[in-house]
Amino acid sequence: MKTIKELKEENYGFLTSETIKDLVKADPYYMVLIRCSSSRLTCMARDVEHVVKIIDASSKDYVRDVSFLAS
Repeated sequence: MKTIKELKEENYGFLTSETIKDLVKADPYYMVLIRCSSSRLTCMARDVEHVVKIIDASSKDYVRDVSFLAS
């Protein structure tokens, strides 16, 4: 299992669907940033998959990327 530090360095702070799974294993309550076409929101790592599905289902918006918070 990868550490949070390794995950942050792996893809310049951006998360893929695979690294999100690793992050959930490391800390399901870790806060991440989801950027959409018109807005940004934060949520816990464990909720990313669910939030992305909701956004994609709306067909009015799309997810640009998921990343670690800057601070």
